[in-house]
Amino acid sequence: MNAATGTTVENLDDDSQRNALSIVLAGFAFFIQFRVTIPYLFFQSHPAYGTLTGAVGIVVFVAITALMLLFETPERLDVDLPKGIRSLFLFLAWSGISICWTLAASRTVATMYWLLICLEATYALIMIRYTGIDRGVKSFIYGWYYGGTAVAACALITQPRAEGGSRLGDPLLLHPNLLGNTCAVSLLCGSYVLLTSKRRSVVLVSAGIQALALILTFSKTAMLALLIAYAFLFVRLRLTWRQRTIAVASFLTVLLASYQKISEYLINYLVQQQGGEALDTFTGRTVLWAVVVGMLPERLWFGHGFLSFRDVGPQIFEGIPVVHAHNELLMLLFTAGIIGTLLGYGVYVCLFMNMRRLNKSGETVQRMTAQLGIAFLIYHLIRSITEASQFELLMPSALIVVLFIYAGHHLAKPNDRRA
Repeated sequence: MNAATGTTVENLDDDSQRNALSIVLAGFAFFIQFRVTIPYLFFQSHPAYGTLTGAVGIVVFVAITALMLLFETPERLDVDLPKGIRSLFLFLAWSGISICWTLAASRTVATMYWLLICLEATYALIMIRYTGIDRGVKSFIYGWYYGGTAVAACALITQPRAEGGSRLGDPLLLHPNLLGNTCAVSLLCGSYVLLTSKRRSVVLVSAGIQALALILTFSKTAMLALLIAYAFLFVRLRLTWRQRTIAVASFLTVLLASYQKISEYLINYLVQQQGGEALDTFTGRTVLWAVVVGMLPERLWFGHGFLSFRDVGPQIFEGIPVVHAHNELLMLLFTAGIIGTLLGYGVYVCLFMNMRRLNKSGETVQRMTAQLGIAFLIYHLIRSITEASQFELLMPSALIVVLFIYAGHHLAKPNDRRA
């Protein structure tokens, strides 16, 4: 009797510790989203301090977790890691190795950025092994979603403006495309949150805030990619007719409410601001791409190195620093070479294969998560046509890790599953 009671108490303590760690993991995902606003909100005179603060914030989360595990450590779960996750760490390893020959102005700075990316991915991996798969993934997605809500709310309240006041965002500290992407990725998470949360009114209000901010950024690629990803979810998710009707009505309402504003912006953007040439140049991107392609043969196989583009890449826009190639394929070829590009796209292929298998074999919630993972891939691959990340793949490494772990666990055979 006492033994049974002791076991029960021990299990309750273990569960409460996992709940506490889940809250920390949600806060971590929230902070990853929210940190894009730090330079604009607090360090406009010294943006570098804002970047440093974001890095320190990640380290603080690691320190808090270490202290929690030091004093009260729940049993670590043996999570089945899919072989595909190796592709991500191979890509990150290659990026780190490329620092040896990078043409970045400072190898120390490049190393710090690379270590931060690896820390985020590793932290997500370790945390889910302590929180449990389903609980950890849910906490991460919820934190990511509400972090996007906070970013959108801050932008709507402070009203930063770019391009003569026509777009929501600051051209240097909180670019409209960055803001739009943050809201779009968060809105994708919203489909999962809406179907799993008991507080749907809160979720819908949050989605409305993010949708409004996204529309006001006029981030065209983000909006197009989001619509296509949502169309995939609309077809694949097993929604009731009521849910489908609400989704269509909400979309039409947002479209009609913003149609005039979007039309006015596009006319002004294409004819007045771009002199009628934007349709031909994608705001100068084709010119940038041509110059980048001309530079690729210089270091075709190994690339110019991690974080090198902003220092040695073409600067063709007067007064606007170009920190990436505005195309993920060209960006990977420029910084990581053919070898790094194959490794990078190998991550996307492995993740897609895992999500596809999970979608076929999983239960309802597992299929929904798999379809969300595929929607993430659709969104990021479409956006990669005109955008890129100067640090990692366009799809964040921490998010990739979470999806890989979830798939690996639920694809494991019941007899082999250890968590």
